[in-house]
Amino acid sequence: MDPQRLENPLQSIYAIIPDKSLQTAYFCVLTPNESVDSMKVVIENLEKLYNKYDKREFNKLIEFLLLDASQNIIMTETLYNNLKINGAYLLLVKACIALVMARLPICPYPSESLRRYSYNLLKSIDLISNGHQ
Repeated sequence: MDPQRLENPLQSIYAIIPDKSLQTAYFCVLTPNESVDSMKVVIENLEKLYNKYDKREFNKLIEFLLLDASQNIIMTETLYNNLKINGAYLLLVKACIALVMARLPICPYPSESLRRYSYNLLKSIDLISNGHQ
């Protein structure tokens, strides 16, 4: 799982699903059967990072995967307002635009550079709350 990879976004669906109490959320990856082999490395790397108990780095990779695979982003009003207050919303917009450009086959900039730029912007934004830092 490399934010600087040259390939298009992985052929899978990513989601964060909250439980009923809204205190815990689950990250899931839905993968078509034909993409299972190509996803093994991604799943293994996520498991290793999760087991290291470095939740901040793990969350950043999840955020990147979600944005890289997304055509649409849905967020709560609270998150939107928090991002607007501290100026992070503009960084999120820039990160998303860079990822869209990285997907374009006619983009004049290398996909790897745009993905790296987007990932670096995400490092200064907290989209996923992490009370265990």
